[in-house]
Amino acid sequence: MLIEHQGYLINILMYKIIICAICHKDFNGQISGIHLKTHGISVRDYERIYGSSRDPQLVLDAKSGGKKGGGSQAAIDALKIKHQQIKNTYYENPILCTECSSTISFENRRNSFCSHRCSAKNTNRKRAANGWTMPIDSREKIRKKLSKKLICDGPFSKISTKTCKFCKQQFITPASNKKRVCKNCLHLKWNNGKDAYSFRFNVFDYPDLFDITELQKIGWVAFGGKRGGDKNLDGLSRDHRVSVSDSKRYGYDPYYISHPCNCELMPHIRNNKKKTRSSLSYNELVKIVDEYDRMKHNQGIGESRITSICGIEVQGASPDHLTNILP
Repeated sequence: MLIEHQGYLINILMYKIIICAICHKDFNGQISGIHLKTHGISVRDYERIYGSSRDPQLVLDAKSGGKKGGGSQAAIDALKIKHQQIKNTYYENPILCTECSSTISFENRRNSFCSHRCSAKNTNRKRAANGWTMPIDSREKIRKKLSKKLICDGPFSKISTKTCKFCKQQFITPASNKKRVCKNCLHLKWNNGKDAYSFRFNVFDYPDLFDITELQKIGWVAFGGKRGGDKNLDGLSRDHRVSVSDSKRYGYDPYYISHPCNCELMPHIRNNKKKTRSSLSYNELVKIVDEYDRMKHNQGIGESRITSICGIEVQGASPDHLTNILP
């Protein structure tokens, strides 16, 4: 039997049409016993008077359904086989999604779209063609509603909300993530790739750049600690003139950031107040470092001396030849 559905002809396999001899009603395969009861007659009496009430093929399917002696289970198995045949027939000429032209499953064959996504895309495109746009307040309401659905801090939740320790804004992250920094503040993390920008030189090897006398007089900053060392909270510490934070944010060359010319000795209290601010622009730093390396090279130190600025042990140089270079 051919049935038309959304412009497609679907072949539905059916049993022989059996017509009730009493009311002339059509049945697919067999006349039900409930129907015969409405006429006040049993199936056995009907078949004795009018003949068979079932299609012989249905009887054969019921008896060959895999169960010994047939019975109700055999009939169920036969119907399953017929259902699979109908399903296979459908996939020979399936219905396609109106939006993406993908195959619609047999279970959803009455739909025009394969998913909610395709349905929404089709609807939104028609809306846009008609000049409709979602109001800003409606977008904000949807955003807040969706964000509330994601916020789930239960004991078995896979996501959680945390407060960024830098910008103090809440952000959503997997519960297994122990970090307390949002994506916008990752460059502020001290251990996030800071090694490339760290100083690797001894300030005593560069008396032309640092006031060694003041350092020997005041000393380095010290906090004591568990080992019971002497505290020196007024001591000096090394500061990046172009900060590591800005370097990670804008991708500056580590060579210039870790160069001695980018280092400044200052009291740790003032260094702590400076936070992540830069006291020198990157372009100015590049000019200073290039001029410093050029002058070192011209003094006869050579390429090995220039390379050693990044960390290999070096010897002292003339104390006052950068007077006109450093700001």
